[in-house]
Amino acid sequence: MTDRLTELQFLVDGLAKQFYNSVGNIQLNAPPVSFGYPRRSDENTKRPEISPEEIKRFAVEVVAFCKQIEQYIEYLPGLDSTEEEQINKMKELEKVNYELGQQILLKIENAERLHNLVTSALQEIAQDKLNNLN
Repeated sequence: MTDRLTELQFLVDGLAKQFYNSVGNIQLNAPPVSFGYPRRSDENTKRPEISPEEIKRFAVEVVAFCKQIEQYIEYLPGLDSTEEEQINKMKELEKVNYELGQQILLKIENAERLHNLVTSALQEIAQDKLNNLN
């Protein structure tokens, strides 16, 4: 699972891709517009028409991404707290993080001690078996 900012970045990237694809599709399939200039001979070229339903679907998808982004922004921490409260919360989290780190180090030391104990016991057992074979 990723953090909220990373998820928000994924949504913003998704919005950019959706917007890019929507505009690109509309641009590619839109009929040419004459700005008072004579049309070139490519006007007879058949272009797939883009329907109003497709344009509406593109718009709905872009709006859906925007709504998701707004929801993520609303749930970001810190919007309803002061800078001092945020600093105090960070200090508290750092303290908890340090304590948990110390607990992990103790567990690692215990695991290494048990590993060494088991290894030496297995070596003794193996040596006894070898001595009994002779």
